[in-house]
Amino acid sequence: MFYDDPASGNATINPALISRRARNFTGVIVETRTVDGAVEPYRITMHGKTYTVTKYLGCRYDPNLCATEHGIFIGKHQTLIWHADGRWFVQPR
Repeated sequence: MFYDDPASGNATINPALISRRARNFTGVIVETRTVDGAVEPYRITMHGKTYTVTKYLGCRYDPNLCATEHGIFIGKHQTLIWHADGRWFVQPR
């Protein structure tokens, strides 16, 4: 789950282990907003297209992955995105 960061000597998360389904696409921008103290994603820009989150299902912290998993709908399609170490990971369709 963790690998040693030789530069700092600290254990950090290995992004490849977030999920086999997840991808960290270059240039993914996830815009968030705060609702009742919780951070919710509401717009995702990826591959030059902008997708609006039509329904936010909620989030949970997965201690095995050391990441926060968010369930969202984009149009009629349900998907998952993960947030860990300041990076967003997207489940491809």
